Parts: sequence; structure tokens; C-alpha cells
Amino acid sequence: MTTFTYRAIEAATGREITGGLTSVGKEAAVAELKTRGLYPTAVAQADEAGEANHGAVPETFSFASVKARGWRIRKTPGRRERVVFTRQLAVLVAAGMPLVRGLDLLARQERNPAWRAVIAGMADTIRSGGTLADGVMRHPKIFDRLYVGMIKAGESGGRVDVVLERLARHLEKSGHIESRVRSAMTYPLVIMRSRSRSLPR
Repeated sequence: MTTFTYRAIEAATGREITGGLTSVGKEAAVAELKTRGLYPTAVAQADEAGEANHGAVPETFSFASVKARGWRIRKTPGRRERVVFTRQLAVLVAAGMPLVRGLDLLARQERNPAWRAVIAGMADTIRSGGTLADGVMRHPKIFDRLYVGMIKAGESGGRVDVVLERLARHLEKSGHIESRVRSAMTYPLVIMRSRSRSLPR
């Protein structure tokens, strides 16, 4: 038997809780949590010493952690907000939580009113008989055609959680590339400006 620490969403209340349990393996631990009405978002084997982490589990993406990292929550959600949302929804769906309940949970914990309205609107679209892709399509300034197309493909194939995880990785990778391009362009611009100022008038 192995001791595992976990972080999970309580189905009855939507609260995030942490704890520990003993099981024969990680899959069995996840199954046990689900029988307790919990949707695990992180499950990890406890350290042998057990005292260093005090039952902590590896950090998962959350809007609270975004604020703790100093990431700016803008009125119009940017790439980082989309990455956090996409990855969180992927984790919840993979854990067995229905899409609507997952969206409701993410909307409740979001502090940005504009972003909260977007997420809640997606949940309402599904409740009205639409799909997640339908809800995403209503916000073309936030979600591009690639995002919509991949969501459609995921829903058609019944692998929404896998597609959401791939989208999160794609957004992160694109952000890194853009950041490098901007950094590479900064130095030449600074040199050009300094030279232009030094030229005789």
C-alpha cells in the first residue's frame, strides 16, 4: 500500500480540498476519491519522510495562483488567462466532472467580472442544448478559429479533455515564441533610437 496526497473538488459544494489516503496505486486512489464524491485535480505519491510537504500536492493552475504569480487579470482575457482556463477545464473534465459543472465552478471562482461572464455564458449555452464549441464561437475576440476547430474535433471524438490539454500547451508555446521575438527585437530598436538621438540636427 502507498500513501498519496491529493487536491480535489468536492462535488456537493464545489470547494477545493486537500488530503491524503492509502491505496494500492494512483489509479485506485483516483477511483476511491471519485466514490467519495470528489473530482481529483492532482494526486501524487507522498514523500517517504511525509513531513516536508505536510500533505501538499504539486501546484495546479488556478486563477488564485495566477494572481499570486503577479499575472495581470485584464478586462479582456489575454493568453495567460486562456491558458489557465483551458488547462483547468481539461483537468476537471478528465477527472469526470460534467462540462457544465466545470464551467460553473470556474466562473464562481473567477474575480474578473468580464471573464466570469464569458465562462458563465458558455455554461448557459450548453444548458440550452448547445455545445462547448458553440459557446466558444460567441467570443471570437478571445478564442480564434484554431481553438474553435479543435474543440469541435474534441467533442466529435469524445476527447474534449485531451484537446483542451493540447490547446493549453499550444497557447503556452505560442506565448513563449512571441516573448522571444519581442525580446529579440528590443535591442535593435534601442540601438536605433540611441543612434538617432546622437545624430547632429
